[in-house]
Order: sequence, then structure tokens, then C-alpha cells
Amino acid sequence: MEFLMNAQLPLNAKRHDPRCGMALVIVLASLVFLAALALAFFSTVHTELQSSKSYAEGASSRLLAQSAVNLAIGQINAGTRGVDNTGAPMAWASQPGMIRTYDAAGKPASWYKLFTSSAMTGTGAFDPYSDTEKVPSDWASQTAIFTDLNQPMTSGTKTIYPILDPGAKGNVEGFDISPDAPIAVGTGSNPAPMPVRWLYVLADGTVVAPQSDTGGTKAVVAGATDANPITGRIAFWADDETCKLNINTSSEGVFTDTPRAYSTDDFNLAVYQPAQHEYQRYPGHPAMTSLSTVFKNLTANQIYSITPRITGGGSEGGTQKATGALNPDPDRLYASIDEIVFKPILASGEREQNNAAVINQDTLEQNKFFLTASSRAPDVNLFNQPRISMWPLSASDDATHRTAFDKLIAFCSTMRNDLGVPYRYYFTRQDPNDATTDLPATPSVDGLGRNRMLLEYLRSLTSQDIPGFGGSFAAKYGNDRNQILTEMFDYIRCTNLRDSTLTDAGKYTQKFDAYNGGVGQVIPIVDSTTHTRGFGRFPTVQSVSLVFIGTADNTTNPTDTTDAKGNVIPRVEPGKIRVQAGFFVQFFDPSLGLVQARPWFTVKISGLDGFKWDSGSGNPVSMGFPASAFTGRVNDLSVAGDTYFGGIVGFRQLTNSSYPFISAITGYTGQASDMTANGTFNFTGGDVKVEIHALDSSGKVIGKLVQTVTITFPSSGSSPFPAPSLAPDKVKNSNDSTKSVVNYRKFLGGGRIDGGNRAYPFVSKTDVVRSVVATPGDIRLIAAREEVKPSDNLFAAHEYFNNTSQRFAHMLRAGNNYPFYGGTGGKLANVSSPAYTSYRDQYTINGADPNASGESPYIGYGWSSVRDTIVPSHSGVFQAPGLVGDWDNGIANQQDGAYINKADEGDIGKGTYQPYFGIDFQSGVDPGPTYFSPNRLIPSPVTFGSLPTGVLTNRPWQTLLFRPDPTGLHAGNKDRDVTGASSAGQPPDYLFLDLFHMPVVEPYAISEPLSTAGRVNMNYQMVPFTYLTRDTAVRAVLKSEKLLSIPDAKADTYKTSGAPSQAPSNVYFRKDVDADKTLEGFARRFNPKAYGLTVDPDIFRSAAEICSIHLVPSDAPSYSSMSTYWDTRRLTGDNSREKPYADIYPRLTTKSNTFTIHYRAQSLKKIKGSDPTVWREGVDRVVAEDRGAEIIERYIDPNDQRIPDYAQPGEQTALGKLYKTRVINAREFAP
Repeated sequence: MEFLMNAQLPLNAKRHDPRCGMALVIVLASLVFLAALALAFFSTVHTELQSSKSYAEGASSRLLAQSAVNLAIGQINAGTRGVDNTGAPMAWASQPGMIRTYDAAGKPASWYKLFTSSAMTGTGAFDPYSDTEKVPSDWASQTAIFTDLNQPMTSGTKTIYPILDPGAKGNVEGFDISPDAPIAVGTGSNPAPMPVRWLYVLADGTVVAPQSDTGGTKAVVAGATDANPITGRIAFWADDETCKLNINTSSEGVFTDTPRAYSTDDFNLAVYQPAQHEYQRYPGHPAMTSLSTVFKNLTANQIYSITPRITGGGSEGGTQKATGALNPDPDRLYASIDEIVFKPILASGEREQNNAAVINQDTLEQNKFFLTASSRAPDVNLFNQPRISMWPLSASDDATHRTAFDKLIAFCSTMRNDLGVPYRYYFTRQDPNDATTDLPATPSVDGLGRNRMLLEYLRSLTSQDIPGFGGSFAAKYGNDRNQILTEMFDYIRCTNLRDSTLTDAGKYTQKFDAYNGGVGQVIPIVDSTTHTRGFGRFPTVQSVSLVFIGTADNTTNPTDTTDAKGNVIPRVEPGKIRVQAGFFVQFFDPSLGLVQARPWFTVKISGLDGFKWDSGSGNPVSMGFPASAFTGRVNDLSVAGDTYFGGIVGFRQLTNSSYPFISAITGYTGQASDMTANGTFNFTGGDVKVEIHALDSSGKVIGKLVQTVTITFPSSGSSPFPAPSLAPDKVKNSNDSTKSVVNYRKFLGGGRIDGGNRAYPFVSKTDVVRSVVATPGDIRLIAAREEVKPSDNLFAAHEYFNNTSQRFAHMLRAGNNYPFYGGTGGKLANVSSPAYTSYRDQYTINGADPNASGESPYIGYGWSSVRDTIVPSHSGVFQAPGLVGDWDNGIANQQDGAYINKADEGDIGKGTYQPYFGIDFQSGVDPGPTYFSPNRLIPSPVTFGSLPTGVLTNRPWQTLLFRPDPTGLHAGNKDRDVTGASSAGQPPDYLFLDLFHMPVVEPYAISEPLSTAGRVNMNYQMVPFTYLTRDTAVRAVLKSEKLLSIPDAKADTYKTSGAPSQAPSNVYFRKDVDADKTLEGFARRFNPKAYGLTVDPDIFRSAAEICSIHLVPSDAPSYSSMSTYWDTRRLTGDNSREKPYADIYPRLTTKSNTFTIHYRAQSLKKIKGSDPTVWREGVDRVVAEDRGAEIIERYIDPNDQRIPDYAQPGEQTALGKLYKTRVINAREFAP
């Protein structure tokens, strides 16, 4: 062999071939390469294995995180079904960390924790302060049981918190961390911990709440085995997004209201009204919720610059007169709160920051716990069924009759548009001049018959026990329940009577003549099925009066004479006075407000033919009145001193040259003899029937009566009437210039009530007047009846009727409330002199009176500087002993009285007259497109608050109660019946509010079918983190609101009789709401034991419960002092005390559709050979972790074919079961 042969060569043989060595090197190098390749291969395989494991573990943790989110969604769905297992309605309310349900008896039913806990659900009441529910102080040592969801991470030098940055304390209003917070021991501990329990997950997906060992470092997980090991653990806590400020709907609110008094602030409210699109001044609009509670260092205009669709200008926060509508900011809505850092418009290809000094990454981290871009609340009632819109729409769905606002409101209040006739939940209207057209007896899904269906829907709901509270309104009010619902329907029907943005042809009320007759007038609706009646915008009878005048005496008629027609005019014997009488009806429209209401009706009076008189002969003689006659329609000509905005409708408006209700004159053949001068005479009365008839557009009587009022006019009996003296022949007219009126000693024939003479003061001090007046004066009880009978006891003789020494027994006023001579005053509040220095028990003028005008010694017209009211009381009105009556403050300088709080349609003034304060002297000017907005007219159903609740049971001065009642005696309170008597289980009035809503459609459809964005949850208490307080959003709601508070001492000046051109100096009746003191009312609900109360802790079940919370004004010392605060501010009407609630209520909720689920998920690996049922913290391995949050929204498709028509009788489909859930934002916490 060659190898062997070569081996035998001697050592000194020739050299080897160099190629042989190279071969060796190559071989060795190849071996090295192959070894390296092999090592690399095995290394790669190992890395890939590790990567695969890491990916798998990461994927596992993400799946676990999703499981946490799904578990939270499951809890939310279970808690918001709205029915129990039997299908019975259940109320539900949400708060951060929990949903609670309540049954139809008002008892707590179940609770659903929105955080991981050993018990995720339970029954009955829930006490977050109990030892078993609050976070244990040693949670930090129980590392296998608890985890801090708010555990921060560092990024560079910054500490980033996933949920709550404790640095917000002191920088954000309404945020606090209690000293009792369970902060872990040691330096660097989280000052705002949010610990919850771990839930462990097994391989088969089973979720187990672990048991702890003694130290808490081991978790015993039942059901874990080697075959089904522990694979992970999850923790979550769901925040309620409605407890935050929505940056898409909030801005910086500025207060506005209808002026109710003559003060500096109220006068400015009249002059500096909000412009159209000045949403931050729209009552009840979400833009009135103030972001400055979070952005404390931003001005209002700076806030407007960063909020979508909101802009400054207009009234500039109520400091100047708007000259036109604003142009809304075109910015798009924010998709998340992070976007608020940047402006929406690009500059040089980049987005600039919004006020970088105040809004930056650092401040946003601090503020994120208080802000949201996605908050929606359901618009369903406590039965979890649709609410009814407060806005009326024309039955004609066309551009002439419906505005863009109307169409959006209709959209927000309609479901099942996939049907030919969708289900609408709003009332329509067609005919203001008929009592039944707008409420037909026959129901139908379409047309006006839908009104009947919706009213029956409300009747059905109010007949059932109310979930969350118990009791029904049918049981509380009996037949008056139907009356209340009819009033509510008619109130809505009579809103927006003359839409400023429509042409005349599209407005609901029309003018029938050149003098605007019929404008603003609506005949009250009558429900033909329940025989109940609304108020419409229409007068009723306030009083009936006989006015006796002296027409002649011996000095004027010493001998017989003849008139132009040859009729003999008998002489008047010496010592006698010739007398004539007129019968007059004074009216009152309880719908005081704008727009003007031009009366368009006529009156038929019967029964006067039974009236008799005698001068002492003992033989009564007929006074010569007709048995029955019509007055004729309301006069075309204006009447000085009369206005057309509701309240008193002066009796002169029905008088004319052919007025039939003038008596014969004494002393003529066949008539009673002349009276003894300065003597007395007897009078025989009887029942008088006053029938009010509607007129068609041509002025002809429509067959159906509007109302019949029968009044007993008493005889003089043993107290004869004093005889009048000779009347003057010259009086001063309303302009204070002397003018002769030839026959002022007569009513007709050129006398007191002919033509232009109606502008003159009507009663002189020589006359005698006897009246029967509405008693006790709550005319709403008269107006709400189709027929008023003497047995109803709603009228009584004037207090001086049987006082022979009193010439005047009347309350006759001009339409602007100026009293005629001898008229008596009335008091709604028992405020005495010297506060009421201008108040008079009786208004007269004489030379000694400093208010007298020397040339006019006969009249009491036009001088009174106090706007008292026409109630027959000198000591105030009361519902019951110790319970003051419910009455309204009139607009601006209009008198207070028994009104129904008509929606304010606005006035912008005319000529030199200022808005609202000049309507005594001009007809008012509609606001037009510069000022008009639906939300300005109707912020919420709290405007129902002046509707009476005891019409059929004859309960005067008792209206719906939408405010706290410190006495607890009001019938509108919980556990009170219609009479105010104690009756356990009766619901409070404010639950009526839950049946209605006012959609928000500006600057876009903030409301949608069944939900509205931007509402704030009253239930800000955080479970289980009760040591953290975040009431910031509720403060933001309160911040822009003010209360009207009129001190007793201002009784003489809070109203004025003139038309002031400027505000009084430094007179302020509007008070800011003290949020700190007001929120004590919330704290008492959440933690009553802290205030010494013995009731169970609870949350608010309905936003309507805000009406049970005192709004504490800035000048009140404390929350508890509110029980007596109003005792010295008795001039503040019921409507004024309820108005702040009208503005606040629509911005609140107790239910949320949006939640942020903060989660923490870990993939786990047990050490081999250890007990599979025990997790040992620090021994067993955490192989992956996922942290983050998802914002989820529960929503409903309004066209879901499963949605029924809830207005159909007996429909009980659970709407809550038709909701779906979507994720609208998701992010990991990985700074």
C-alpha cells in the first residue's frame, strides 16, 4: 500500500508534499465549522423554543386579560337586564365598581361587583363600609390574594400610574384621598392604591376565587389538579365613565334664567340673553357643565377654544347684548382624551398643542381619571322602557311646520324606522282652537291617535308600582293621577306656541284679525275618556262683580226733562241718588309668560234676571238685566293698563258700546225708586252661569263650550249695600292728562265702557262695588275644570261683601295688576310691614296720600308700586297649617301668583323698552333666530313643577313637588297621599320626571334614540375604594347654577310697577351654589353613619332624586340649616326654588352605558412537584403579565326588529335584554 510504503522511507528521504498539510487544515477547519454550525443550530432551536414559550405566555396573558374584560361585561349585562328571573321590572343604578338592582317594592334586590372579589354577586343591601367589603388594611402583605391595579411604573424619571395619579389632589376640584386609605407600609408606597382580589384561572378555563392562608402569600385554589393546573390569574375594576367630565359635551357654563324680580342680576339676565349657539348658556345643556373643575388654570375662553363646537362671543358670558347668532366651532369630536392635547387643525403639516402650559402630557396624566371622551347614559325610565319627549311637534311633517330642530328631536324619540309607521315617543299637535282634536278618543300608531296611545302608556306606567321605590301614582293620587297626566300633556302641547324660526303659516297659534286676536291662545285639552282637562293658554273666571254708580242727584236733575228721543227723564228728589249697575267678569290666565296671548273668545252670562234691588220699600224690583246674553267677542282695541301675557285678563276687554249686562236705572217708571243718598239698599242675588265660548277664525261662536262656571252671588241679607254717591263727570286718563268724558255717570251712551273710554280708570271713589272672588284664590283649580259648580266651593263673597260701612268689596285690577279704586290687596307670603310698605289692605287715593295725583282724586289706578296678587288673604296662602302654599314668581316685574310656570318663549324688547321689563307697555318681540333654541324653552320635565295635584280633591296651593320640603308635610313627599296625610309606601312626586326627557340636539344630536351623551352620574362613590373621593363631575354640574333667593326685607322693592330702563344698583338675589355644603347631601346617602343617621348606606336610584337634595346657596351656613333658610326668604316662589333643579336634573344620571375596565392578567407556572392547589407567591413563577384598559359601551339598535311598541297595552318586553356591547377604545399600560 502506498500509505505503508511511504511509511518505510528513511528519515532523510525527500520532503512531504505541502498539499497534505493543507488537507489536514481543511479537515480540521471543516470539523470546527460543523461543530459551530451544530452549536448554532442547537442555540437557535433553544432561542426559538424560548421565544415560542414567551409568545405563548404573552398570548396567554392577553387571553386572560380578555377574559377579565368579558367577565366584567358579563357582570354589567347581568345587572342591567331590567327584569328579575320572573320577568318583573327591576330598577338598576351604576357606580364605579358596582351595579345595584331594586325591586318594585323599592327594596334592594341584587348587587353585581364590577371588580374581582371572592363574591361577585349578592342579594339585598350592600354596605361598602362593612368589614367584609372594605379593602383590608393589610392587603399589601397578602400578595397571593390582592393586587394593586393602580401600581405605577417608571418611564425615565417619571412615575406613571395606570388609573389614578395621586398628584391630582389639590389640583382638581372634588378629589381627595382619605387619611384612612390603606396605604402599604414603607417608603415608595403607592399613595393611591386600588387593590382588588386575584381570581385564579385553571387550564380548563375555570375561574376560582382563592382562599388565603394565614399570611396571604399562598393562595389555595379549589379544583386545581396536575391535569387541570393553575395557568393564570386576573383582576379588574370597572370605572363608570359617566362619573367623569365628557370633553366633547362639557365646556364652561354661564348661568342664565328668565328674570323674576327687579334686581341687578335679574335685569342683566333680561338684557344680556344667550345667543343662539351659545350652548354654554343653554339651561340644562351639557355644555353648562364646567371643565374648570379639572382645568383650574384655564379661563372660560381658553376652555371654549379646546372644546368641540363651542365658541365664545354672543353675550360674552352674560355681560353684553348679543348682536346675532354664533357660528359654532367646526372642530370634530375627540376620539379619546389624549387628543385634547392637540388642536384639530394642522399648521405647517403638524398639529399644534392646545395651551401647552396647562394641557400637556404631564397634566393629562393627572387629569385622565376625571375626563372622558365617551360617556353615554340610557334614556329609559325606571321600568326600563322609553321616555316621552318634552318637545311638541306639528302633526304636519313638512318644512312649513317642522324645523331642523324638530326633525332631530323626532329622530331622538323614534324607534323602528324600518317600519312603515315607526314607534314615536313624542306628542304632536294640530288645532289650538279645539279641546279634543289633539287628543282623540281612539288610539292609533300614526297621526294624532298616537297621542292617545302615549297618554295611555303613561297611565299604565303610573298605575304600576315603581321599580326602585315602590308605590304607584294611581294609588297616591286616585283620579287626580289622570288629571295630572292630562295637565302634563297639555303643558307640552302649549310649549313653543310661536316658533321664531317658522313663518306665520307654520306656527301653532294663528292670528284671526288685524289685532292679533287668537295669537298665543290655546283652548285647554279635554280628555274625553277620563273627563279631565288641561290648562291650555286660556283665561278662566277670577271674579264677578256688580258696580253701582250714582248717575244723577237733585243738583243734576232737579226737574223732569226729556232726552233727544223725547223720553222723559224723571227728576231726582232731594236727598236721593239715581243708581245704575253693571255686571262684570274678571278673568285670569294661569299661563303667565311669553309669547303674548291675545284673547279670542266670547262669554254668555245667564241668571242675572233674578237680581233685584229696593231702596227700603220692602218690594224688590228686577234690576233689568237680561236673562241670558253674550258679551260679544274680545275687543279689537287695546285697553290701557291691560297686558296680554297671562295673569289677570281685565274685565274691560269684553266691554263695548253694546255690552248687555247693564241694569236699568232707578227712578224711572216701572223701576226701583231712587236710593236714599248716603243710605243703603237691599239686594237679592242668585246663581250666575258664565259660559266661555270659543270663536272660529271669523269670530263666530263654535258650538262646544270651553268652560262653564256657575257662581252664587249672595243677597245682601241683613247687611244692606251702601248707596253710591254721584259719580264725577271728569276723570284723568291713563296718560295723566285731564280729559272730559261726557257721560262718565253712565256705562253706555258715551259712558265709561264705550270705545276709547275703556282706557280710563273704571271705578271712582263715589261708586259701590260688590264682588264674589276666587277663594282661597288658587285659580288653577278653577281653570282645570270643564264645569265649576257652587258646590265646589271655589268662590266666595269678598270679605267686605256684608260690611255696610265698606263701599268697596272687590279685587278688580287692570290686566297689568294695577288696582282699581277700593280694590283690596292680597298676600301670597305672610310678610308684614315694614317690609311691605307699599302694600295696602285696600287701595285708595286721597290728598293725604303721598302717592296721590292731585288732579285725580277719584281713582286708584296706576299708582301701586308693589305687585301684590289677587288672593283674598292678608296673611299668606297655605296648603295646610304650617305648610306654605305653592305659587310662582311672575316674570320680571309681573305680579306673583297661581301660575303653571309656562315655558319662556323669550322677549328681546321693543324700542326703548327693555326685554321682559317692558311688556306692560308693548306686545313683546319674539326672539327670532338670534336667540331661539328648544333647550332654552324646556330644559327638562322639572318645568312641570307648578301643575296642581289636587284639582279633583280640591287641594289649593298644592303642586308637584320637585324640590326638598323641610317640613315633610307636602303631599308630594314620599309616604304622603294626595291630602298630605301620612301614607306609607306612596312615591314622591319627583318620580314623574323619570317618565320624560328633553332631547339635546345642539350643536349635534348629543341625544340619540334611548341615550344621551355627557350626563354625570350622581353615584360617584367608588367601590371598594371608598377612601377615594371623586365628586369632580357633580361639582362641574353645580358650578354654573344659581338660586333665586328673595329676602323678606325686599318685599317692597323686588317688583316694580314701571318699565325700568336700567338695573337697580347693587341688588343681588341670585346666589351661587355652595358645592361643598351641597354635596353633604350626597355623602349622607352614601355613608349615613358618618352623620349620625340610622338608615342603611345606599346610592341614588334615579336622577330625579336630586330634587330631594338641598342646593345650598352661598349665603347659607350649612346643609342642615336649609331646614330654616327659606323661612326668611318667603317671597321666593315655588317655580323659582325648583328652577335650579330644572337646569341640573337633565345633566345627571344614575345609569351608565359606558365603562372603562381596568385589568391586570398574569400567566402563571407552577413549580413541578408542588401542591397543584396552592399558589406560592415568590416561589411559583409569573411568566407573563398584561395590563391595560378597555372602554366598553352598551348600546341598542333602535331599528332592532325585536323592539316592540311599548305604547301597546300590556307590552312588557325587557328592553335591557336587547342591548349589545362594543369596545370603543382599548390600550395597554406599557409606558
